[in-house]
Amino acid sequence: MNDEDTKKLLRDILKWQRLQGIKSLKEILPSVLDSEEKKLIYENTDGLKSARDFEKISSIKKSTVSRWWKEWYSHGILEKEGSKYNKIISLKELGIFILESKE
Repeated sequence: MNDEDTKKLLRDILKWQRLQGIKSLKEILPSVLDSEEKKLIYENTDGLKSARDFEKISSIKKSTVSRWWKEWYSHGILEKEGSKYNKIISLKELGIFILESKE
């Protein structure tokens, strides 16, 4: 097997793994992100904002955001680097839409 064959095989494996992962996420997310507030926080969890940042721009307490992040991380829908969390995929990519806040 040459390099091009290996690359094609790896792309095919990645494509099918991604499809399987998306299917699993679509089953898990409705029960984990069970409110518009949670969806909004999840979608804006970008590895840059802190729980305190969310508290400043929303009515959600810092402790609540932190608790949600820990729960979501345990479900595998967030990645963690140091003390920062980042979503693994956008809800929009999964066809899940969020009602916009009217603040």
